[in-house]
Amino acid sequence: MIPSSVCNIDCNAFRGCISFEKLMFESLSSIQSIEYYAFCEWSFLTKVIIPSSVTHISFDAFRECKS
Repeated sequence: MIPSSVCNIDCNAFRGCISFEKLMFESLSSIQSIEYYAFCEWSFLTKVIIPSSVTHISFDAFRECKS
């Protein structure tokens, strides 16, 4: 779970986390930006709920998420 205090997720921050299935943010998240390749190569990712606070998602942020 991404803490509510996180404002931005930098490029390659969680690249290649192959065992995770869900991407979750704490309630009242202050996340604004998800940069390129941030969650790239999550082989088993099946669920993402993006908070309404997000104003920017870079290209290829979820590249090669096969599920």
